Amino acid sequence: QHTGLDPIFNTLQIDPPKDKPSFVPPFIHIERGPGGHAPYGDFTGTAEKYFESHPGNISSDYERSIELDYELFESRLESIRSQGVDDDTLIIYTSDHGELLGEGGMVGHNSPMRPETVYVPTVFIHPDISQAHIKDKIAGHVDIYPTILDILGLKNNQPPDGQSLISN
Repeated sequence: QHTGLDPIFNTLQIDPPKDKPSFVPPFIHIERGPGGHAPYGDFTGTAEKYFESHPGNISSDYERSIELDYELFESRLESIRSQGVDDDTLIIYTSDHGELLGEGGMVGHNSPMRPETVYVPTVFIHPDISQAHIKDKIAGHVDIYPTILDILGLKNNQPPDGQSLISN
């Protein structure tokens, strides 16, 4: 039984890497958080086993998953800071989807499309940007690449799909 907190490693039935990453500046660190995937909370088995053993209200377990995801991301930020490369790093955090936890009588993330499944956090951290520079708009993952280009002042000969989230 695999006990990694990331359900992706559990699904693949492999253990997460034990070595901390080594960072060499400048670089981009992009992380997709697993918080919205079952099994939720501190449960270490498969999603199927989770739902067999957790009938009823799963909202508190889901919230715990999000907390664990946040703690994992914070530890990654601390690792970058402790190595002194945060001034040379563009850090991007996102998730791939949210979950329905009984809204509309549904559990999961496949259908129907609802705000709970499509609104996900996305965070850009870089010394040259502030919150005021990021547009307050609905965005998709397709907008991450053009935003990276803008933040780093890079040009692309072929226009990317999506739009930059940086206010000009």
